[in-house]
Amino acid sequence: QGSEYVPSEESGGDTEESDSEETSENGKRERKYRIVGNEQLLELFRRCKECGAQLDTSEVVMREEGSACIVDYACLSCGKSVTWRSQSRIGKGKSTVYEGNQEIAVGAFITGVPIPRFTDFAQLLGLGLPTERAMRRTIRDIACPAIKRVFKVWEAHVRSMVKDVAEPGGIAVSIDGQYDSPGFNANNCKVTIMDANLKVAIAGVSLHKHEPEIGGVSIRMESTGALRALVELIDDGIPIKTRVTDRNRMVDKKLREHAKAKSIVAETDWWHGQKNLKKIWWQAMKNSPILTQLYCPFFNHLY
Repeated sequence: QGSEYVPSEESGGDTEESDSEETSENGKRERKYRIVGNEQLLELFRRCKECGAQLDTSEVVMREEGSACIVDYACLSCGKSVTWRSQSRIGKGKSTVYEGNQEIAVGAFITGVPIPRFTDFAQLLGLGLPTERAMRRTIRDIACPAIKRVFKVWEAHVRSMVKDVAEPGGIAVSIDGQYDSPGFNANNCKVTIMDANLKVAIAGVSLHKHEPEIGGVSIRMESTGALRALVELIDDGIPIKTRVTDRNRMVDKKLREHAKAKSIVAETDWWHGQKNLKKIWWQAMKNSPILTQLYCPFFNHLY
């Protein structure tokens, strides 16, 4: 009665839950890493790998370096000291690192996972991870240079393709910026320019609000990045006839006032342009049943 929960027959019955459902769907894809509990791992070190003699569990030492687990023991029977590592090491000389530690940092960076939230998750789970400082060092020294090299290769390929199919009058591009947080508190912004017909990105600029041109004002990042990327395309020999933006006044003003960009025709993307039309339509619908019936079909068709 009242707020008391009474389970139904369906919810109260025994149900079998299996972890194999996800595994079966992705069974064909080989996994590189597994999560293994400490107790289950120690069961594998009951006997010496060299002579097979039973080990004194007090002599088995488990330690960790980030996500890597290292097990050391000294066998009293054969007298050998053995070290087992859960991951291989990559690199050369003193720069060798455990492969998993490097891939965790790079994977988090590429997928956009915030490092502090990632470490919070690992701490709650009791999962070994590299330190935040180590992951950021890996991102700076390894991930960023590698990504930049790949990005530049594909950027050159895409721009060459755009030049080959561009009409004499120039191409139409769409410009938009993405911030790392909403409002006026963003620290970073990424501005992307796409070929509106080929639907491929042809320029990308990353900005931080403490750059000299921005002066700590977050809302300046998108307009600064839009101009920087557009001028880069023009200097690269890509003819641009039309630019499409989201009605950002700072972006439009910045582009209109620049000598290289002021001749480009400015347009507004439909999602932002339809707002005013919808307001007008709503007013007209009050006196027109026909417009009421056409409202949804019309805007759905335009989308």
